[in-house]
Amino acid sequence: MSKNASAPRRWLRSTGAKTVFFSNVSHEFRTPLSLIIGPLSDAQKRKQGLDVEQLDLVHRNSLRLLKLGRELIKGEATAVS
Repeated sequence: MSKNASAPRRWLRSTGAKTVFFSNVSHEFRTPLSLIIGPLSDAQKRKQGLDVEQLDLVHRNSLRLLKLGRELIKGEATAVS
């Protein structure tokens, strides 16, 4: 098999890996976002603020998103180096 014939296979493997990676990253971001949006939407419908437990949940998941974003940026910087 020539080098050119294996190029499509390498491309498919890397594309598959990218798909899995982005699927996992997407899930990691969606979960905390859902846990933030839920209490906020409920409070908006009730026309009231969040209780302490809901505030803790929103704060904790906001920090999780921040951490995920930093890890993603750090990983990108490492990959480029």
